[in-house]
Amino acid sequence: MIHPCRNVRVVVCFWAIGWMCVGSAIGENADTDDTQRPQASSDVAAMDADDDASSLFVDDPQDDVVVAADATHGDGDDDSPVNVDSLGKIDLAIDDQEIQRVLQMLSIQSQRNILSSANVSGNISATLYQVDFYEALDAILHTNGFGYIEEGNFIKVYTAEEMAQIQKKNRRVETRVVRVNYLTATQAAGFVKEMLSDDGNIAVSPEAAPGYAPTISDAGAENWAHVNTMVITDYPDVLEEVLDVIESLDKRPMQIQIEATILEARLSEDNAMGVDLAILVDFDTGIFSSPLSVVDEIINPGGSDGDGGGSTVNSFKNNHGTGGIIQTTPGGTRGRGGFKFGLLTDHVAAFVRALDEVTDTTVLAKPKILTLNRMAASLISGEKLGYISTSQTQTSTTQTVKFLEVGTQLTVRPFATDDGYIRMEIRPKISDGDVVFSDGLVVPNETTNELTANVIVPNGRTIVLGGLFKEDTAISRRQVPLVGDIPLLGAAFRGQDDVIVRSEIIFLIRPTVVKSRTLIDAGQRTSDGVEFIRIGAREGLLPWSRSRMTAAHMRDALAYLENGEKKKALLYANMALSLDPTTSEAMRIKAELNGERALWPDSGILIDAIDRMVEQQLKIDEVEQSRLQPAQPGQESIEPTANAAAIDVH
Repeated sequence: MIHPCRNVRVVVCFWAIGWMCVGSAIGENADTDDTQRPQASSDVAAMDADDDASSLFVDDPQDDVVVAADATHGDGDDDSPVNVDSLGKIDLAIDDQEIQRVLQMLSIQSQRNILSSANVSGNISATLYQVDFYEALDAILHTNGFGYIEEGNFIKVYTAEEMAQIQKKNRRVETRVVRVNYLTATQAAGFVKEMLSDDGNIAVSPEAAPGYAPTISDAGAENWAHVNTMVITDYPDVLEEVLDVIESLDKRPMQIQIEATILEARLSEDNAMGVDLAILVDFDTGIFSSPLSVVDEIINPGGSDGDGGGSTVNSFKNNHGTGGIIQTTPGGTRGRGGFKFGLLTDHVAAFVRALDEVTDTTVLAKPKILTLNRMAASLISGEKLGYISTSQTQTSTTQTVKFLEVGTQLTVRPFATDDGYIRMEIRPKISDGDVVFSDGLVVPNETTNELTANVIVPNGRTIVLGGLFKEDTAISRRQVPLVGDIPLLGAAFRGQDDVIVRSEIIFLIRPTVVKSRTLIDAGQRTSDGVEFIRIGAREGLLPWSRSRMTAAHMRDALAYLENGEKKKALLYANMALSLDPTTSEAMRIKAELNGERALWPDSGILIDAIDRMVEQQLKIDEVEQSRLQPAQPGQESIEPTANAAAIDVH
C-alpha cells in the first residue's frame, strides 16, 4: 500500500518535469520563428501565472495564428495600416501596398468576406479618415480601375474588363408597352430613338388618318383605333431612362384663347353750293314725277342718278320745243339733303342749292377663337359669294364654282412659352364684296382690310398690331366761263362741291392661356345663359300656347315633387303629357312615382328576334368575361347563374 504522501510527491515531480519541458519547447520555438509570429510569442509570455494550468498546453500550433488575428481586431492597432473603431469607421493609411494585401487587411478589420479575382493586382496608395466600409471600398477600387459585385455575404472584386463581361453576360433585354396621350407615337419615338442601345428596338402604332369625313373609298378600314402606342425593347437601365424622358415630354398642351378687335371708322363729308339757271320755252309741271322731285329733275337733266331728270327734260323738249339749260353746279345730287330753292317763270327757272352732308360709320368686329398651343385655327363670320371660274385649254374648257369669302375672319397659330409670353402668327381680316357680270363673265369684287403679322404678346395683355389712317379730299368747281369770275355777280354762275372721306382702322389682339377649370366654368355660365334665353323666349309665347302651358305644368310638377307632394306632382305631370305626349321629363316623373316604365311593344317579328338575340348574347359575354377576369379588390365577381348557363342561341 502506497502512502498518500508519496502519491503527492509523484504528482509534483511530474508537474515540474512537464513545466520544464514545455518551457524549453516554447523557447526553441521562439528562437526559430521569432520573425514570423512575434505577436503570438509576446502574448504567450504575457499570460498570467495564475491562469489554469490546462490552458498552458497548446495542442495545435495554428492556435497561435488565431490568437494573433484576434489580437489585431477591436479598436484597432496603432501599428496596422487599417483600423476600425467601435462605430465602424475606418482609418486607412497605405503607401505603395499590394492591393491584395490591402483587401485582406480591410476584410479582417471589418469582418467582411472579400474575394478578389486572380487578375486583380498592383500597388496602391491611399489615406482615408473616418469613412464607412463601402466608402473605403469604392475609394480603393474605383480610383484604380477595379469594381466589385456584392452577392449575399460575399463581395467579389474584379477588373474593369471582367466587370464589363459579367454585366454583359447578365444583362437581359426587356419589353415595355408605352401609351402616350398628347404626343403621337412617331413624335415620341423620334425623341428617344437615339437613347437606345445597339440591342434596343422601338415600334410605333400608325398615324391616325387625316381629315374629318369618311368617303366611300376610305372609311377607316382596319386602321389602328387605340391610343398612340409604342413597344420598346432594351436593357432595363436604358428603358428607365427612356420612360423618364417620355413621361416628361407627354404633358397636356396649353389651350390659348385669342381675342382680336378690329375697329373701322369711316367719316365722309359732302358740301355743295351753287346756282342753276334754266332758260326754257315753256314750263309744264305735269311732266314731273312728283312735286318733291321737281328741283332734282330740273337740276339733273342728264339722269346720272336715275332716269327722272333725263326723261323729264327730253319730254319737255319734245312737247314744248327747243330750250337751253345753264348748269353751274355738278350733277348727280338727286336724293341728297340740304337746302334747295327754286324760282320758276314761263321762260326762266333759277335754283339755289346748298348741301352739308356728314356720314359717320363705325364697324367693330371682335372675333374670339380657342385653340391648342402650336395648332392653327381659323374663324369666319360672313358670306361666301359663289362665282364660276373657267379654265380653257386647246382641247377642253373646264368650269368650276369658287367662293369669295367676305366678312370677319381670323386665322391664327399661337406658340406659348414658359416665360409668360405667346408668339403668334396671326391674320385678322374684315372685308365686303359682291359678284358682278362683266363681258359675259362672273367677276368677284372685294374690299378688304387685313393684316398679317408675327408678334410676341404677354399672356393676357392687349397690344395694337397696327392701324391705317386714310383721308381723301376732293374739290369740284364748275362755272360759266368769264361770268363766273366776276366778283359778287359771278356767284350766281358758279358752283362747288367738296367731298372729304376719312377712314381709320385699328387691329388689337389679346391672347390668354386658359386653364381647364376656367373653361369648365365658362362653359357652365354659357350653358346657363342659353337656358335663360330659351326660357325668356318661351315666356313671350301667347298664354294659350301649348308649349307654354306644358312648361307651366312641368314647372308645377317639379315644384311639388321637390316639396314631397307626390300626388300633385303626378297630377301635373299627367296634365303636361295630355298636352304634349313627347315630354320626356313628365314621363320620367311618372315612372319615378308609379314605378312603371312606359313601353311601346314592337309588332315586328324581325325586330323582336334581333332584340332577343342581342340580349342573350350580351348575357353570354358577361358570363364569359366574369370567368376570364378575376374580381378586383372591393368588387364582387359575377357568378354564372343557372339561367345564364342554360342560354342557347339559335
